[in-house]
Amino acid sequence: MPLFLNVRDINYLDKIKYPKRNVTFLEEATFLFIYFNDTKIPNQGWKIHISSLLKCAVNILQIVFDYCLKNKINFKFIKNEKLLLKNLSVNTDPFSFGKFITIYSESEENFKIHINWFYNKLKNFRGVNINSSRAFFDSTNIFYRYGTNYKKTRFLLGPNNQKIRDRKKLEYFLPEFINEPFPDNKSIFNFEKTILNYRFLILYLVQRTTISTVFFGQDINSKKFIILKASPLYAITAENITLTYFRRNEMKLLLDLTKNNFENSQQYVDSFVSQNNFYICKSFVNGKDLKFILDSINLVDKKYFNKESQTKYRENFKKAFNCVYNFHKKNIILNDVSAKNFVCDKLRCYFVDLETSYVYNSKIQKIWEKISLSSAKFPIKSSHFLVDILKLSSIFIESLIGSIQSLKNEFEIRWLFLSLYNFILFYNWPLWLLTDIFEVFRKQGFINKNNNSNLLKKIFDQPKTLTFKNIIEKIRNIYKIYSVKKPLKFSNFKFEFLYKIINNLQISTNLINKLLNYEKRFKFKNLKNFTTANLIFWGHWFFLKTKLFENFSNNFYYKKIIEYIFEKRVENVDGKLIVRDKKQYSPYIWNGSLGLCYLILKSKYKKYNKQIGLLEKSLIRTTSTKINFFHGISGFIHYFGQKKSAKIYYKQILRWIIFILNFWDDEKGFFIDNIFPYSHKNFILVNSLIIETINEFIKNKDFINFFSRGDLKIPSYNTKIYNSILEISKIFA
Repeated sequence: MPLFLNVRDINYLDKIKYPKRNVTFLEEATFLFIYFNDTKIPNQGWKIHISSLLKCAVNILQIVFDYCLKNKINFKFIKNEKLLLKNLSVNTDPFSFGKFITIYSESEENFKIHINWFYNKLKNFRGVNINSSRAFFDSTNIFYRYGTNYKKTRFLLGPNNQKIRDRKKLEYFLPEFINEPFPDNKSIFNFEKTILNYRFLILYLVQRTTISTVFFGQDINSKKFIILKASPLYAITAENITLTYFRRNEMKLLLDLTKNNFENSQQYVDSFVSQNNFYICKSFVNGKDLKFILDSINLVDKKYFNKESQTKYRENFKKAFNCVYNFHKKNIILNDVSAKNFVCDKLRCYFVDLETSYVYNSKIQKIWEKISLSSAKFPIKSSHFLVDILKLSSIFIESLIGSIQSLKNEFEIRWLFLSLYNFILFYNWPLWLLTDIFEVFRKQGFINKNNNSNLLKKIFDQPKTLTFKNIIEKIRNIYKIYSVKKPLKFSNFKFEFLYKIINNLQISTNLINKLLNYEKRFKFKNLKNFTTANLIFWGHWFFLKTKLFENFSNNFYYKKIIEYIFEKRVENVDGKLIVRDKKQYSPYIWNGSLGLCYLILKSKYKKYNKQIGLLEKSLIRTTSTKINFFHGISGFIHYFGQKKSAKIYYKQILRWIIFILNFWDDEKGFFIDNIFPYSHKNFILVNSLIIETINEFIKNKDFINFFSRGDLKIPSYNTKIYNSILEISKIFA
């Protein structure tokens, strides 16, 4: 099978012969259905699935078409070659993978007749394995399963009308009221306790995706635990390449590393083909993956970021980079550097996914360079060794500051490291969180080749300090650039409405009419269908309507929304209340804790005063690389700055102001925000709202007097640190 598959632009119906009459077609996005009025499709029953490689799809379809036409059997097939390729690839739904043709049987008796006929007629063709169905004896392209026959029908009905969920597992499933139609069929469908290749006992399934399955097992000869990775032969992955090519690449690398007793990889044990799957067997590493380790360390809360957790972080940092360093000494580029691909025990870290790794300047590297295997997040033209280091550095940095969308150029990489430094100053974290990363770049010869770690540590001893006067001057200088001389223009009317509500600004009749019309598109009976952001937005709208139109029903919806958010979207984490939007916690005005606080405080809804205090408690030490008004830290300044008890928050507000000012780029003249980059259409508005919020707050004379009395020294960027960060970023120019 060729490495790269060429896909033709053909429709399969145009390539087969069939009578034009007495055939009813129904076309969907992927499938073409063929129906016969004399034959009914039951709600549930036995189905035959036929898989095919691209090269034999037309021949298989012709045989199936002729037989089904002759016997008036309803069936469907993927209608063109592009869609079939997608069906054979990582880009398809796991439950649909490999199903080129589906044949519906009216009865079990007919099903048995049909499948035996197809087995004899199609045995000379090859297909891919279908995980959700069972192979018919030794066939590589004919499978079967019992299930529902219509998309909208999710449950099977038992003899006593009991409901049984269909499609609940990516494996062959028989409901308890159905017997196996072929008791003599020895094809494997449930791997647990199965012995593969007469040697490997499968203990349990670890992970299954569309085209990859990972098992934990035991070598019955050596009694050692092992990991088995399985993939269907002929399955397709990135850029139309067969998945087994990646698996075999991993096998070759592991073989060589195992022969050389390499310590930072799993050991090669075996590889084989069984039941149309390619397997590679590797030694088991008894450890935890790096993502689990980093997620378990809480650096923000001083209560948890103690010496023990600092040691845990630093030790795993050194083990992970030592792992990469040892691979690089072998001239191997890891490529797929992600936190889950490093498994660490007490002694070292292991890189456990070598599928897309390669020896530098090898033939495989040239193939990899032709295709888009590298993440679009990172530089393409930089040294491959250097990008490995950057990827691992970003894993550790992002575990501290949150995810960064793009690190493709010198400017974005510089701000990655400056962001970490900013967080170190804000939280008073140890400086080795930064110096250790510098040491990694030095060790591999990218910077400070004549330097050593002791000298680096001396450079980072004392950060530069600013006075309160310096801070005020900087705010006023930035304000001159982005001061709002004309009314703010919002591209999104929801942003405009929320901003004006929060700031007690007049809302135009035009905007009110737009919102009245917008409301007509929604029903508010089932609030679970709304995101938290939308619930906060509608809560403000219904409260405004109560005041505008004196309509009690609007106040009902307002209170209903607040009660629903507290019941379903607010969670207690370590005694602090946090708002969840979809699957993530959010502290922000647009979709999180601050938004809920504003929603309640605007109406002085006293029922939730205690909860407001707990929400504020979760926010007071929070910071983020997101600094804009709606999704970031400037919203925090606005909220706590307008409180009657604002004085108790002055020190914290100043810390947030300094934090935001550290994200100002003097050279380019704008704030660096993780959500709204300078290419964003709302870029100017975002910058204006940030500096407007800060500038408005420093008009508070009490705030100015509070800090003007003493000789306040504020930690800021150390020049030597800044220059060292520039040195790293310039490597990627």
